Amino acid sequence: MLLQSQEGMLDLLPALPSAWPSGRVKGLRARGGYEADLEWERGLLTAGRVAASAAGALRIGYKLPFTACLDGKKAAGKSGFSEPCGLYVTGIEHEAHAVVEIRL
Repeated sequence: MLLQSQEGMLDLLPALPSAWPSGRVKGLRARGGYEADLEWERGLLTAGRVAASAAGALRIGYKLPFTACLDGKKAAGKSGFSEPCGLYVTGIEHEAHAVVEIRL
């Protein structure tokens, strides 16, 4: 599984198949009107992009710490490790048609 959307959070590469150690995907659709592009090498996310079709609040989770950038600047919002889901999570408030860049 490359992307999971549940309970208002996008989980990036939650169950990457071992047969795909490196790759990229564009245009994955997720609940809430989001579209994601992901790139990974050796089983780890190297870059990502999430586009929003409407204004709202987005939570992004990944197994390692990451930086989320909105309009080229580090996105303001709560970031940190979440015990319940076992992921590093960043919350982002955004406008319609916003693009969030994921950097590791």
